[in-house]
Amino acid sequence: MLELLHSLVTEDLVQRIKDGEHTTADVRAAIEWLKVNSITGVAVDNNPLNHLSELIGGLDFSDVEAGIL
Repeated sequence: MLELLHSLVTEDLVQRIKDGEHTTADVRAAIEWLKVNSITGVAVDNNPLNHLSELIGGLDFSDVEAGIL
């Protein structure tokens, strides 16, 4: 049952954001969902996470690591 609930929550968040019918609260919920499930990403050339990281000046890996731990 827990696996089904996890899947339904994930699918709902993805669909809301994908359809463009999301609110700021939906985006925050998605970010929190990723965080509590220990989902991380690596900013490599030409991917969205890299573009986002370029917008945040002066942030290095140790800052991010300290915020997670």
